[in-house]
Amino acid sequence: IYPAWSAFWLNSGDKPLDLTGFTQVKFWAYGGEESDKKINVFYRDINDAAPESGKGVAVTLKAKQWIEVTLKL
Repeated sequence: IYPAWSAFWLNSGDKPLDLTGFTQVKFWAYGGEESDKKINVFYRDINDAAPESGKGVAVTLKAKQWIEVTLKL
């Protein structure tokens, strides 16, 4: 559970990930117990770079439901 303006980060460290042959990343997110939540999910190609247009997705998490989120690479 993360408060507003916070994030969950996955990082490969100093070595870039080889994404050859991969077209998307999928994961599941839970909407919590109270009310629906709107989140933005995105990835960055390099450290300390701002997210680029088209590399993210806006998601509405429904309360008490799991949703599959897909990011195209």
